[in-house]
Amino acid sequence: MDGESNRPAVVLVGPGGWAYSSRDTVSGLAISLAQQGLVVFVGDARLACTDGGPLCGHHYPAPLADVHSLIQFATSHGSEYGARAGPIGVFGLSSGAELALLAAFTEAGASRPGAVVAWSAPTSFAKLASNPDAEIITRYLGCEYARCPDLWRDASPITHASGAAPPTLLVSSADDPQVPATQSRSLYRALHSAGATAELDIEPGAAHAQFGSNTVSRSAEFLLRNLS
Repeated sequence: MDGESNRPAVVLVGPGGWAYSSRDTVSGLAISLAQQGLVVFVGDARLACTDGGPLCGHHYPAPLADVHSLIQFATSHGSEYGARAGPIGVFGLSSGAELALLAAFTEAGASRPGAVVAWSAPTSFAKLASNPDAEIITRYLGCEYARCPDLWRDASPITHASGAAPPTLLVSSADDPQVPATQSRSLYRALHSAGATAELDIEPGAAHAQFGSNTVSRSAEFLLRNLS
């Protein structure tokens, strides 16, 4: 890549239920974002899987720590890949959206992101405790809600919503059975109440964390606008 391109950078965190690597699943999205003017960093995080792989056997906050490391790497080494100096963006899908939001809200110092995009993000785990897929959250956190409600709250992006949050774009499907759109709506309201900048896009008929080219373009435009 041209080292003189001076484009904004974004860390892309894919889906996978905090249990399997998702780098390959976001390769097409990464290419699309690059074509629209972003330098895209994609990396692996430790996982809660149990199949004995090198990244398996880890629970929150280990995956979050790895996303923080990715953000810090992209911030400090972005110029080597053609990225301009300054705050970077974070973009996550599904479980990766939870990590992207939480990292963006809690990263401090020079590496604090300048914008975050979250597709189909779980934002309040307590409100998903009775969801049929709640065992996925339990596996990620290493403890069920009844025993560890404070842990479930701490891992929820909505707990960390504040006026200091970077500009945030939340995208959800209106009919998502896995992560209801109310999760994005609740965080959107919390961010606005705290005085942060937030935008909300509820897509009719879209599948979980799967949106079309118009939404990709809107997401890229949001990042470019807030990272310029």
